[in-house]
Parts: sequence; C-alpha cells; structure tokens
Amino acid sequence: MFILLSTLSLVSAEESNHGAAVGVGSLGVTASYIYAVDKHCAVSVRYHMLPAPEAEKTSEQIGADIGPYMDTTSLGGASVLVHYHPFKEKMTWARVSGGAVYNMTTIDISKSGEEVPVGESGTATDLSADPLQATVGFNKVLPYFAIGTGVDNEKGLGFFLDLGMMYQGSSTVSFSANSTVSDEDVAYEKGQLEAFYNGQASIYPVLDLGVTYMF
Repeated sequence: MFILLSTLSLVSAEESNHGAAVGVGSLGVTASYIYAVDKHCAVSVRYHMLPAPEAEKTSEQIGADIGPYMDTTSLGGASVLVHYHPFKEKMTWARVSGGAVYNMTTIDISKSGEEVPVGESGTATDLSADPLQATVGFNKVLPYFAIGTGVDNEKGLGFFLDLGMMYQGSSTVSFSANSTVSDEDVAYEKGQLEAFYNGQASIYPVLDLGVTYMF
C-alpha cells in the first residue's frame, strides 16, 4: 500500500516543459504553445481569432448625424506571453501574465444609399453608386497584462483562466478615395469616427478560459 501511494505521488509530481492550450472568451478562440521553464515560470505563444457579425453604427451611437455606417470587424492577433507564479508554495493557483500582442484585427466600415447624411451639415447625398468606405486601425503592438490561474509545468491535463486587458491605443480612420464626398466632409467624418472608436475600444478587456495539456 505504501509503495502504491509513493508511486502515485511520483506520477502526480511529474513535470513537463512542453504543452498546448485551447480556450474561448472575449478574444474568441485561442490556441497556444507553452514552454514551462520551471514550476514558477512559463512562456507561451498564442493565436486568437474572433470574426464578428456585421453591425450597424447609427448616428445616435456615433454622436453625429453621419450614420448609419456598417461595421465589419474581425478580431485577431498573435502574442508572446510570460506567465509567473509568485506564490507557488502557498497560493499554487495564483499567476500573473504579461507580454506583447501583434494586432491583426481589421475593422472595415462603409455607408451607401440614395439619401445618406454627409458631413457636418448632414446633407442628404446619393452614395448608391459610390459608397463611402474606410478602415479603422489601432496600434500594431499591444501591451498585455492578466491575472489568473493555470499554465505551469505539471504533466497532464489542466485548465487556465485569464482576466486582463490589452491597450490598443488611439484609433485612426483611413478613407478610400471617393469622388462624391468633398475632402472637407471626409475630414469631418474622420474626426467623428475616430472619437467614437476611441471611446469604444482603446482598452480591450480579456477573459480567456480553457484547458492545457503538458506532454
């Protein structure tokens, strides 16, 4: 009996340097490769993806009479993260994580129609043959910070939880060429849209929950 318990204890204490994780949350679906340095520290490379359905941004939401704009967002990115367990002996579950995210998110917006409000005056304009199109961008490299649990060097199946944030910075809106709308009206709408998107997503909250397997 003593030998059996000792054997089980040794098995449960087995360690591994390499593993993988899959999760789901506010980043969409996440997939990671994990390299565990020791029981205190691990490094992971993660990819996340979340295609969102097309959404309408009304004038009321934007805060100016220039809508509606149709918004097509596809969230994505690749991260290099360091995970550290500062209290492994007393609070084995506690972990802090930090790193950098290469931002691959795309946001395409457009508006069209026969009587669409344009510019500061909201002049009804026919954009049915020449839609007004733009892209919204944020910083390419984003700092990431989270607290959570999981991601260590214990061999076998486990789970993880991240609660954190990414700082995306200020938005920039870039319009495609348009022969119907004046440069002055484009500049006005650019300013209004940048203010709207800055208020929406300069800080992106992160909730990521999933399973790990250390080989």
